[in-house]
Amino acid sequence: MVASRAAPPLLSVVIPTIGRATLSRTLRSILEQAPPDEVECVVVADVHGDRAPLAEAWRQVGELGMLAGAVRMSALDAGYHDWGGAQTTAGLALARGRFLMRCDDDDIWTPGAFAAIAGAIDLLPVPGPLLFRFVTPGGQVLWDQPGVVAEGRIGTPCWCFPNIPALLGAHSCRYEADYDFIRSTLDRWGGTDAARFIDTVIAIARPAA
Repeated sequence: MVASRAAPPLLSVVIPTIGRATLSRTLRSILEQAPPDEVECVVVADVHGDRAPLAEAWRQVGELGMLAGAVRMSALDAGYHDWGGAQTTAGLALARGRFLMRCDDDDIWTPGAFAAIAGAIDLLPVPGPLLFRFVTPGGQVLWDQPGVVAEGRIGTPCWCFPNIPALLGAHSCRYEADYDFIRSTLDRWGGTDAARFIDTVIAIARPAA
């Protein structure tokens, strides 16, 4: 399912999925607050050893009604499971947005997140990395200190990077692959000082309700 657009959207949000029942909630939290044609969600199902996650993702996207036109679906059997790193890499290659983000299939955007993201992008003199904040499942807010990019102190929903493939890092095959991607991307931009730390919480990881 591919949305028809005359121009690339502002944002592509890559969402790797293992078929969690929360995927449609994640998609609605993004698409219900974004102007039409400004955001696409690129959903990539992990189908290693099991096609069920793809079928479940299609089922939930079908429940979105008019919002479904902003969702692009794909699947990847990477030959292993790695917390969505391989699926994210595949989704980034498909993304059409001028800026790239990631959200897990059991996270949600906070109300006003799109306006905050678009506003921060507008203030950039030239395209560059942005790092927003999010709430962890334990209630901690990350990042916790501007200017610090360290393992365990930043995570998946934080990053917003220009869609410049040569300046994107790589995901490792481990639980902290999100940190590895952020760190390696910033290194390609010249280091942590290249990022703007935006003191706005834009996502909640695995909310209870």
